[in-house]
Amino acid sequence: MDVKPFGRTGGFTLVELMVTIGILAFLALVCASTLMDTSSWLAHRRLRASARELATNLQYARMEAVKRNAFCAMTFNQPIGATTYSYVMYVDANRDLRYDAGETVLMRVTLPASNGIAFDSTQGGGDGLTFVNNPDNRPSVAFDPKGLPRGGTPPAFVGGSAFLRDGNGSAISVMVSNVGRVRVQ
Repeated sequence: MDVKPFGRTGGFTLVELMVTIGILAFLALVCASTLMDTSSWLAHRRLRASARELATNLQYARMEAVKRNAFCAMTFNQPIGATTYSYVMYVDANRDLRYDAGETVLMRVTLPASNGIAFDSTQGGGDGLTFVNNPDNRPSVAFDPKGLPRGGTPPAFVGGSAFLRDGNGSAISVMVSNVGRVRVQ
């Protein structure tokens, strides 16, 4: 003998359906707002990656100066041939903080403009850089064979900063202290 339970036999009540629809609507709203924030989050991650790359390259210049027992310089907005690079790292044989043809180029870097990353023109006198200008009026920093930062003519112990900004207005700076410590801030 087959006994059926008294009352409900299957299906959902209107209250259960309304609660389920409400939960789904809330989850859709959370997902939509997260997706909208993803583009700014991604832009900020790219900005931080560019700043970390610059900091790493400055530390590399410092290590190369010690390793090679020579001045290793980084000059910003440096043209080589038909291309202007965001920064160029080279062994500065004559210690003038100026890239001269024939000096060993260690690195040429262009900031990813396609991601909207550039030097912040509202900082550092309009070019986003506070490093001392070389004789060609380009911001430069060099590290001497002891790993200390040098700038100016004649080269004195001096640090500086590079200010980066992305297309969304987020900003970050890379600083070199007067004793050669490099940090992202």
